[in-house]
Amino acid sequence: MGEGMRKMAILGGLAAGMVLGACFAVYGTGTDPAARKEAGRAGAAALEGARGESCAALTRIWEKVKGSEAVLTGEDPLMIPDSRFLAGDRSENDLRVMSIAGQCMAGDGADRVFYVVGRNYMPEGSILPALFGSCLEYSCTPEEPVSWQGDTYCAVRFAVREVPDGGTAEPDAKETGPEDPDAGASGGADEGTALWSDGSIPSLHHWNIGDVVTRTLDGVSRRFRCIDLHYGEGGSRQGQSLALFLCESVIPANTGSEYAYERLEDGSRGCVYHPGPVVNFGESSEYADSKIRSWLAAQEAAADIFPAASVGVESGCMGRTAPGSFSRFAESDLKLNRLGSQILTDRYFILSVDEALKYREYLWNVDGCDEEETAANAGAFSSGYWLRTPMGDGSGETGCVYVVDLVNGNIHPQAVRPDADGEMDEELAVTGPIGVRPAFALRQRN
Repeated sequence: MGEGMRKMAILGGLAAGMVLGACFAVYGTGTDPAARKEAGRAGAAALEGARGESCAALTRIWEKVKGSEAVLTGEDPLMIPDSRFLAGDRSENDLRVMSIAGQCMAGDGADRVFYVVGRNYMPEGSILPALFGSCLEYSCTPEEPVSWQGDTYCAVRFAVREVPDGGTAEPDAKETGPEDPDAGASGGADEGTALWSDGSIPSLHHWNIGDVVTRTLDGVSRRFRCIDLHYGEGGSRQGQSLALFLCESVIPANTGSEYAYERLEDGSRGCVYHPGPVVNFGESSEYADSKIRSWLAAQEAAADIFPAASVGVESGCMGRTAPGSFSRFAESDLKLNRLGSQILTDRYFILSVDEALKYREYLWNVDGCDEEETAANAGAFSSGYWLRTPMGDGSGETGCVYVVDLVNGNIHPQAVRPDADGEMDEELAVTGPIGVRPAFALRQRN
């Protein structure tokens, strides 16, 4: 994110807070220590009745959120008032979120965490994309709610990360439109400088390695980069060559998952978890029946100009590459086993192990980062991405599918679902750490 844009985003947060009557000094270390201490005492006294000595769970909430805040602001946790975190409605929620998020825009791209505590209200972060646009990525995770004296308190953990340059294209990228579909057909002065957006993608074009196409998946615009000019040679369609485009980012497994504050069966109200469409691979290692394929198929309505590529799974795999080897892995560590012929065609799909071997140089290049940066920046629900190849030699169902592990830098089999035995968290009981990295093919003019 450029320095000017970062300052504008922070000022935007400040301005929004001022409109709602906020004073940002309360979140910094520049206020008078005596005043801060008094504010902390006042907040504690105001909520002492709601907490009480017997409400240990609620006390732990305040200890956690204040400890996190102290890491962010440098304050003494004992001097931070409880009231800072409380939100009883949308306006109070947005004020808290905008105020603290503005301070997270430090220009270093680091992950930062803060909390909002809802009282009979479920905090959420929809104000963040409205305020910061693509300059900020965020996730929010509700914790176990606590009921006390007729009120329900729910702490929501926000993890935010500033996106350099707002995730926009390279400065030298040029966008071409439908009026001139062959403009930049050779990729411009250098390979990889053509940028095509939704609505301007030609049905036939000469693509070059590095060309970028943006597509909207489930309401989010994502960049896909050309990595092969002759995809599936022998899999060319009716004599027509295809160019392969791989998504530059990994879609997290918790995409579409949410907690809703709803009325429960016993008549009370509480947080209810609703899993998203790609929380895990599915019930088996069969890609044709997987959740991943079902979700990608739901995106195909807007991809009618894409040719359907042949993505049948005809091989299983055994073995794993060495941790930390990244793209320098030894192919001999993976043994492909012929399973038979499978006819399967899709417009959106994920790579197979044999394709991963071919495109190894792109596997750990995510969001424009090199291998080490990708490993350091991988998220809790996007620490790797699925491949469509099952583990096995065809002798039976193994319940495992291969993944590209961004953190450990290797390719290995992964259980299709988390092991829910003993898992008390209903989200983690079904949601794994592996995300989705889609691909598609476009017709190539030779």
